[in-house]
Amino acid sequence: MTLKTFVLTLVLLVVLAACADPSPALPTQLPVAELPTEPPPSPTSLPPTRDLSVPTPPSSGNGTAVASAVPPTPTRIPTALPTPVEPLINLSAPDNGAQLVLGSDIVVRGLAQVGASQTISVTLISANGRALSGAPGIVNSVGWEAGLTVPISSSGAATLRATILDDIGTVLAQDSANVTLVLDASDNDRYLALYNPVEGDTAVSGYFLFFDGRAQQPVNNSITISLWMDACQTQVAAFTFTMSSSGYWQGQLGVPGDVSGPGCAIASFGTPGTETWREVQIPVNVLAADSDEATGVTIISPAEGSVTLSGQELALTGTAFNAATVLVSVLMENGRIVSELSATPDNFGYWEMQVLLPFDVSGAAEITATAQDADGSTLAEARRLITINPGPTPTPQP
Repeated sequence: MTLKTFVLTLVLLVVLAACADPSPALPTQLPVAELPTEPPPSPTSLPPTRDLSVPTPPSSGNGTAVASAVPPTPTRIPTALPTPVEPLINLSAPDNGAQLVLGSDIVVRGLAQVGASQTISVTLISANGRALSGAPGIVNSVGWEAGLTVPISSSGAATLRATILDDIGTVLAQDSANVTLVLDASDNDRYLALYNPVEGDTAVSGYFLFFDGRAQQPVNNSITISLWMDACQTQVAAFTFTMSSSGYWQGQLGVPGDVSGPGCAIASFGTPGTETWREVQIPVNVLAADSDEATGVTIISPAEGSVTLSGQELALTGTAFNAATVLVSVLMENGRIVSELSATPDNFGYWEMQVLLPFDVSGAAEITATAQDADGSTLAEARRLITINPGPTPTPQP
């Protein structure tokens, strides 16, 4: 073995020894890992319908991927909802205060703002709340209108009412007009007329209220007079009397001492709602007996426009409120005073007297009743016109 060979062999042995038994390296200290205070959230599962595969874009043929066109997301246009209609109505004809003749056909008109499911109803209502007639309102290009027949059963104060209703009958809006139902006696075989009281008259609690009028074919020849309070919805007094036949009638009704305020004086015959029923309703004002305004006087008989004969006794009757005396005079149209007498009202205000008419008077005469206080001062007056015709000439005594 040559020296060169020996040296090469020695180098290879050293290299092999280094590879077979390397010197251990000192370990490097790792940082201590901190434990998380809360566990990491669990992975949320994807919806089962979602495709996780990556689509392969189409190729142009030369190895270049071509991007697919993504269709635009359509914009959703919201559907326009109809604007709710605020129900509004007015009644323009007939006018407030109009007179409607019994048995006539009328047209009721006005303006309205009505929804698709809403309707218009027109009703004629008596002063004490009875529904006398009704009809639907028809909407047209200029507003609405309804045809209505005024029944012959009830006269006096009434109300025309136009109403907007929903599909279940709830009142949404309304308007009304006060009207007067007027009797045409020449066009009715059966009717009831009320001359007194008239609208706006005063009644006094604890005193009589005077009624008079004319009745044609009254049922059972009976007339009922009554007083209604609480917006004419509650009857507080009533009296029924019998007539001998058709013609003029009169009566008195005692007003209860514990009522006051606006009310209705009502005369009627027959059964409400039947074909032969007739009724008249007049608004009156009832005053308490101790009211400063509770003064007045009425003439009950003779009736307005009645005819009497000279040389006969004339019965004069009436009522007075809170009066000490009533002075009654009979004045002829030529200025002659036929009589002037006084009477004292009773506790209910009723007064009466008899006047003997001279034989030599005839023509129109005016009866004046004057209510006076204890000092003779005038409180109220009432007047009535009658006619005095010549009576039979007295036979001379032998």
